Formats: sequence, C-alpha cells, structure tokens
Amino acid sequence: MNVALNADNKDTIAAAGAIPRLVLLLGPGSSAYGQQSAGALMVLAQDADNQVVIAGAIPRLVQLLGPGAPALVQHFVLSIPVARGANWFLAGGGRRMDEEEATAAAAERIAAAVEDGTSLPVRLATDVVRFLYGGTGRREPADGGVVSASLLNAKPAVGGIGVESRGGGVLRVLFTVASDAVADTVVRWRHELRRCVDSTAVFDVLTMASSQEIPTRQLYISGAWVAPVLGKYLDVVNPATEEVVGKIPAATSEDVAACVTAAVAAAASGHWTKTTGAYRATFLRKIASKITERREELARLETIDNGKPIEEAEWDVDDTAACFEYYAGLAEGLDAKQGARIDVGSSDFETSIIRGPLGVVALITPWNYPLLMATWKVAPALAAGNCCVLKPSELASLTCLELAAIAHEVGLPAGALSVLTGTGKDAGAPLTADARVAKIAFTGSGPTGRQVAAAAAANLRPASMELGGKSALLVFDDADVDSAVEWAMFGTFWTNGQICSATSRLLLQRGIARAFIERLRERAQSIKVCDPSERGCRMGALVSESQYNKVLGYVEAGKADGATLLTGGSRPAHLTRGFFLAPTVFTGVQPHMRIWREEIFGPVLSIMEFDTEADAIRLANESEFGLGGAVISKCPERCARVASALECGIVWVNCSQPCFCNAPWGGVKNSGHGRELGEWGLDNFLSVKQVTKYVSSTTWEWYPQSSKL
Repeated sequence: MNVALNADNKDTIAAAGAIPRLVLLLGPGSSAYGQQSAGALMVLAQDADNQVVIAGAIPRLVQLLGPGAPALVQHFVLSIPVARGANWFLAGGGRRMDEEEATAAAAERIAAAVEDGTSLPVRLATDVVRFLYGGTGRREPADGGVVSASLLNAKPAVGGIGVESRGGGVLRVLFTVASDAVADTVVRWRHELRRCVDSTAVFDVLTMASSQEIPTRQLYISGAWVAPVLGKYLDVVNPATEEVVGKIPAATSEDVAACVTAAVAAAASGHWTKTTGAYRATFLRKIASKITERREELARLETIDNGKPIEEAEWDVDDTAACFEYYAGLAEGLDAKQGARIDVGSSDFETSIIRGPLGVVALITPWNYPLLMATWKVAPALAAGNCCVLKPSELASLTCLELAAIAHEVGLPAGALSVLTGTGKDAGAPLTADARVAKIAFTGSGPTGRQVAAAAAANLRPASMELGGKSALLVFDDADVDSAVEWAMFGTFWTNGQICSATSRLLLQRGIARAFIERLRERAQSIKVCDPSERGCRMGALVSESQYNKVLGYVEAGKADGATLLTGGSRPAHLTRGFFLAPTVFTGVQPHMRIWREEIFGPVLSIMEFDTEADAIRLANESEFGLGGAVISKCPERCARVASALECGIVWVNCSQPCFCNAPWGGVKNSGHGRELGEWGLDNFLSVKQVTKYVSSTTWEWYPQSSKL
C-alpha cells in the first residue's frame, strides 16, 4: 500500500492508489519523496523553509493505516537545516530512537567520517552497515524488520540506503539515489558493502527521479493540451515493478475527429505545408537539440514505461536526436530539388518536378521503441511538410507525449504535430478510417497491420506497413565461435527480445554446432537481468503482463512440441516481481514447431542445424516473414551469395541488428511493404507533381483549322 498525508489534516492518511511514492504535504514550496519497502514507510521531504525531514516508518503513521498495517517497524525522525554543500548522515538503529538520540547518532557518524578524511560516499556507505550491525559483532534488527539510513547532499540529495533482514541474515540492500549519474557511484559502493554483509544479499538501486515525477499530459491537438472528451485515462504500469506510476489520456473517436479536423485546417492554412524545407529544418534541429538536452529524463521515462535497460534507452534517445538532424538536412535538400528538369526527349516541352507534402498523415507506432520509431515517421513527415497525427501504442506513450511537449517548446507551428494516446480500438481504428487522412504509416503486428491496410484501402489511401518478422541468422562452420555467439545474443536478446527484426531463428552448420551451443549457454546465463534502471543491466522486463504471459506460452509450446530447453524459460530466481524472463534458448527445434514459425517478440532463441549452404538458405526462406536476415562466415564470396539469396529487406553480414537512419528499413512478404529511413523514408511522405510546359514558338496544330470559302 502507498499512502499520502492529507493536506488538511496531517494526522490523516489517505490512499493514493498504486503511486510508488509518498507525498508529505508540508505547505507551499515543499517537495517530497517516499518509498514503502517490506512494511516500512520512508519519507524524505523538504519544506518551504528549506528543512529536510526524514521519517522512517513512524509508528503514528503506521497505526493510522488501519487493520493489516505492518507492526514490526523501526523509525527515526530528524529535522535539520540544509547547508549548501554539506553532507549529512542520518541513521536509525534496530530500535526506536527519539529525535534527540537519532540526532546524536548522526552527528557522531558525520564527525567520524569527516575526521577520518576518507572518501565520504564510500566511507558513509560502508559505515551504514557497520553501524547497523555493530561491525564484526553484528546487531540484527528484529526479524522481519527494516533498518534504514540516508545520506544527503544538498547539491543534490545523494539518496538513501535500506537494509532488510530475515532470519538473522541480510536479504536485500536498497540504494535510493537522486539521479542516474549517482547510480554509477552506487555500483562502486556495492563492492565495498559486500565486505560487510552476506554475499548472497540482493543489491538494488532505485533512482529517486524514476519514482518521482511522471509528467502529467493531456492529448496534444493543434498546438494545445486538450483533455479527452469522455474524460478517460489509462494507467501507466512500470513493467519492472508492476506498479501503476501514472496515467495517460485515452482518446476516443470524438477526440480523433476533432484532431483530424484541426490538422486538416492547419494543412489548408499553409503555415507549415507551404513553407520551404530550410524553414522546416530549423524546427527539426531545435527538436533534436532539445531531445539531446533532455536525454537523461527521456531515457528514464522510456525505461519506466517500456522496461528496456537504461543504457539501451539512452542509445535510443541519441538515435532519435540524430534522426531529426538527418531529416533536417534532407528537408533543406528538398528546396534545391524543386523544379528539377526531366529530359523528355522533345524540344517542344520542358518538364519539371515539384515535390510537396501529402497533407494530413496518420502515424501509428509501436511500444518497443516508443520515441525512436515515432521519430522514424514524424521526422521525415515533418521534413516533407505534412501535418502529422501521431498515435503511439497505449503500452508506452510517455516519451511521445514528451515529444509533443518539446515540439511545443520550440515553437513548432500549431497543427504540424498532434499526439493522440489511447487504445487501438478507440483511437487507432477511427484514425485509420478517417477519409481526410492522406496516408497511413504503421508499425506493429501483422494482424493489426491487415486491419489498418484494409481501412486505408477502403478510402483508397496509401499505407506503408512495417510489420513482424522471424529473421534467420546463418552461422557457418568457419565462423569465430565467440564473435558469432555475441552477435547471436545481440540479435535475439537486444531490447529484451522485443524487436521485429530479431534474428531469433539460429541456423548452425553441424561442424560448429556443439561448441557454439555450449558457449552460447554459458554466455546467455551470464546476461545480467535486473531492474532496467540499474547501470549494467543487459535485460530488463517485458513490456506488459499480457506480453509476458504470451512469451511464457511460447516457451511451454516449445517444450510441448519436443524442443529441448537449453537455458532460461522462466523468471530469474532473484526477481520476485516484474515481467522478467531469463534469456531462453531452445535446441532440437524442427520447422513445424511454433517457436520456429511464429513471431514470439521476447528473448527466445530457437536453434536448428544444417549441412550445406543450400539447406541453410532454404530453411531461412521457408518463412511467411521477410524483414531481416544475417550470415556469419569468414568467406566473403559465401556471404555475398547468401545475402543475395535471402528473401528479406535487410541483410547483415558478420553482425546482427545494426540500424542507421540514412539506410532503408523494411521487409517483404508478411513483414510489410514500403521503406522507412534514409531518402526512402522522406519519399514516403512526399507527393510528386509533374509540371510540363509547351515552349515551342510554333502553334500546336493537331486539329487543322478549316479554311473559309
């Protein structure tokens, strides 16, 4: 249970839903952060007078929670002025301490650390455990209890440390830090702390910012934030904690109609659609700059919303900024291409080409790369001069709403970009069915893609489709095992395995298979699966409970069909909550099995063996999908042959998954049609008009003039 103090009566506790923080309302100018862990309430607040209040499981608050509230608690209460640049070490022991005792204990620790002259963060971190457990003669808290300590720094707060004990041993050490930058230091602290506690203890890092503000946004329509007509909202669930951390507006057909009406009016006004590419490029570059400026915040939101490791999210944000920069350059290049002449083989005519926007375009994007894949569509569509209506996946919309906020901040003309969040049924379907939309660009699953394509076809509108995949990686027996294993893992486990181009079908030549599989098992089991906000995480949580259950269903199907589970297939033992799945590998897979044929969209790798190059190509191409493929071999000629023979839109040679904003992206067969990125991505959103002028001085006389008699 999470709670918050009522503003009118500080002795009253009011339920605050599943918000993972406690808000201590101390009046105007105050701020607060709170965490509930193993039955203990911990609140850090700063009031209007710049006083810091630390409250750890105050019994009075617990009593007010009512029946079922935890009884075994420890606490400390301190109120001290924040000195600029000062460090404070505040600790409550395994018994209840009044304010005077706790203050004295804190002062003692501060004096010892400062006098010692050692590295203050490391010294205080190790002293926490030594103080709480009495050095070598440890003093345990009551069984089931939590002892907490906090380390504060006014520029800014460094955070806190909590230790949970059960049965005389340390179960968990929780670091609460102010920012991702501080998290790097905390990782180093953990090595020091392991000297003081049980080596089996779980060490978690929680970034305070990640549990504090989730921006509250409405729908963004024609330059304004607008509440949904029906007042509906959807929960934002952090897949790593399964907690509701915020809400997003849920658009319905009423909102869609209003949004498209506004976008049509904006397009007709010409204040964006009739501008030069150079003018539009200035806004794209401003957006890119602001994205870079907000890199840490956007990555944090992406990780909270989507579950991908924080370092992957940061990479995505960097790519997002680069994509806007790239299309700014292409927008500028459009001006030089306007009126380009075409030789039509006749001196009587001059023919030129004018490229212009389509009008209002609907952009429907997925949850695995929320901000980046939205940008793959938004950046070229804006560069071309279109008015865009972006509808992100309801499972991960936070950063797309922030993209709207950034566009608003840099002064993007009203109507050039609107963002509608909501479900596919309530928002996506009416958007794709609106005949006023000039084009639909969709990325998502095959079944949904068919519905979108049908809606577009009903209005005779074009639709580009970037759909699912079941890409194959072919590894020949001349490959370097370690290098190939690395790419096999990256090709399947990157983005938690939730990537349409994942090379999740691994074809191994028999001569290398045994050594490869053994090495793969070792490496897969070494992948760090943990809270995705933690530095060094290499696999986070799947995006939602439904996706988690879907992937587990495929694991069970693989076992039922007779495949051999080499590793993984279940939740890692150290993670008791969140939608986590250990990296999973099947061997002995056959072509008829579902895990070989169907897109799983999770960290599941299926392995088959082959004898000849022809066999490998045949097995790779026997798929309804055709997005990507990869080949690893030391033979350049073989790689060239395989690349040419694979039936797909993207081929990687001696690697898997690299993607560049200036190279085309898209597939064949059931993986969709059309291309994104590069100049092809810009062409997706341009209308090409032929202008032909008669330039001959002679009269065009196809119909002879009648003579008068």
